[in-house]
Amino acid sequence: MSEKHAENSVEMGLTMVEHIQKVREEIKVSCLDMRVGIHSGHVLAGILGQRKWQFDVWSNDVTLANKMESAGIPGRVHISGDTYDYVKGNYEFEEGGGADRNQFLKDNHIKTYLVKPKVKTAEDEKTASMKTLVNNIMQRKRKETNSTTTSKFAKISNAFSSTKKNHHQEEKNEEEILTAEEVTIANNTDIEIDSGASTEEDRINNMLQDALNHRNSELKDVANLITMKFKDNNDEAEYHREKKIFCLVSLIGPAVLTLFSLFIKLAIGISKTTTYIIFAASFSVVFIIWFITWIGRFSKVVPSPIVTVSSIFHYYGPVRDIVTLLCVFVAIAAEVCDIILPSVYSEIEYSMYYSYIGILILFVTSNLIQLSYLLRIVMLLITTVVFSLVNFLLVHDNYKQFDIRYRSWAELRTSIILSVEFIFFFVILLFHSRLSEGTSRVLMLWKKEALDNKSGIESLRHRNERLMKNILPVHVIDHFLKMEHDDETELYSRSYQNVGVIFASIPNFSSFYSEEGHNKGGIECMRVLNEIISDFDDVLSDPRFQLIEKIKTVNSCYMAASGLREVSNSPDIINSDPWQHLVDLTDFALKLKEKLDEMNAESFNNFELRVGIANGPVVAGVIGAKKPHYDIWGNTVNISSRMESTGRSGSIQVLENTYAILKERGFQFEKRGYVNVKGKGQLLTYWCIGRNK
Repeated sequence: MSEKHAENSVEMGLTMVEHIQKVREEIKVSCLDMRVGIHSGHVLAGILGQRKWQFDVWSNDVTLANKMESAGIPGRVHISGDTYDYVKGNYEFEEGGGADRNQFLKDNHIKTYLVKPKVKTAEDEKTASMKTLVNNIMQRKRKETNSTTTSKFAKISNAFSSTKKNHHQEEKNEEEILTAEEVTIANNTDIEIDSGASTEEDRINNMLQDALNHRNSELKDVANLITMKFKDNNDEAEYHREKKIFCLVSLIGPAVLTLFSLFIKLAIGISKTTTYIIFAASFSVVFIIWFITWIGRFSKVVPSPIVTVSSIFHYYGPVRDIVTLLCVFVAIAAEVCDIILPSVYSEIEYSMYYSYIGILILFVTSNLIQLSYLLRIVMLLITTVVFSLVNFLLVHDNYKQFDIRYRSWAELRTSIILSVEFIFFFVILLFHSRLSEGTSRVLMLWKKEALDNKSGIESLRHRNERLMKNILPVHVIDHFLKMEHDDETELYSRSYQNVGVIFASIPNFSSFYSEEGHNKGGIECMRVLNEIISDFDDVLSDPRFQLIEKIKTVNSCYMAASGLREVSNSPDIINSDPWQHLVDLTDFALKLKEKLDEMNAESFNNFELRVGIANGPVVAGVIGAKKPHYDIWGNTVNISSRMESTGRSGSIQVLENTYAILKERGFQFEKRGYVNVKGKGQLLTYWCIGRNK
């Protein structure tokens, strides 16, 4: 344990007392004060139950710290002897006299002390004032900076808006004109804030640039640089599944090319019957393949055998490659056959058009994304070799005559020039195919990562929602999520007129709790309590009790309330009884008793439940800008607590007004009589013993 813990606690206590004094002076309320109790010792820390999680601590030392507070003096910090041993050289003290005001401290012979407030000098006051002034200005300027940043980034930061904002008086004060001193300080802080904003912007830009550079080089780590295939077979399969989306678009290329080639020949005056037959046959083959692949998307109206064939063409990789290669070979074969047939290529002026068509075949092949990178390169190479051989073997004489007739001045022959052009385009498309393949694969990796991140974000969001619902009620969460402000300290509160409040405690758990060795310092006892609270939470999850909201647990006391839901689809609310929630709350109390009896039978314990229920107006709200906690306050809450504390084990105690409501709704009661309730005097109470059968 750090020796600073005690000093920090005392400092916090003194600061809290000081702040309360300032608030008392500002709002002119003389009765407002704070009592602080501090004790140092052993604690167990954690969360109890399954709903409305709240980090808490338990132990005998925690109980003693609670007694230190209740036995303290308003406006003073009251510490135990154990804490005094840690801080006795840092502060001035006087006798606390806690044993004179609390029987527990007296019985356990606890010596206590009161910390004397530090006397502040004028220099301390000036320093504190300047710190407050600078903090206010810095906060104001950060808001201005955040406002500018929000406009630049399309208010992305609104997704992380806090759960609170300032009171109206605080907003009004922030709009006041700066004094001359504030202006001076503000000017001195401008450079620091602007520099910080600039540095932050540069840091973000550098991060983005680094990410882009990493993306460009990450393919080296996950793919073979020669074949361009992913090393991970799953990634490779995913990449081919991605490519099928564009298969129909690229597969239409050979069909369009074949039709275009026929139109070219018609335009230049080649009108041989064999040409029509060749290109009609090649176009039919290519178009039928594309059509079968396309028609499969209309599975509801197309015969199932055709749909099956279409699916094989479209989704099965090897068949898809074979079909695509067939389309390319058909386009090449159509051109070569058209050249080979007699008298077709006798027109000297138009012989080079075959080479131009061959170059178009290169472009079409490079865009067939169905094919792997290596297959595309092989097809580009085959096309280049075939048409180069055609230039030198089949139409060489035509090019020679063309050179004599039209290019007698040229040193390079046309066949050589066209072959060089083929090689040039082959090299260009080779690099283009490699670049496009690499880009496609990187984009696939990005998409995969984006989907994984999206899935992770969705999972995280759902976990956060569940966590939020375990801290705050649903209608309160909805309120804060709909806020359009970035302010962290706005008060959330709602007033309700007809609310039911229940306190259910296990009074004999304190005698069960032990920090002896066999209980591992109290851990085993807290494990039992956690099982009890968790079972109570399970009871609350019953749809019958949807109108009940768990508020918190304090040690072995379970607190809940009904009638706080602003919107509900419950037929009980929509159709009839405005006090149905109080009926459900009482049924819940009876069910808790049954559940505890079941646990006693299973674990051979004898825990008893003491319950107090009251109804009436309350104020509900969230307290704290950090670690917000939903709670309720009011006379109804106090009475419900007193009904529990003045009750008896195994019974449910209510006041006369609650008795009158529940008696008419089928509950049985026994009159207890008048009970002295702290702060309320003599009140008539009743025991609820069950429901009418």
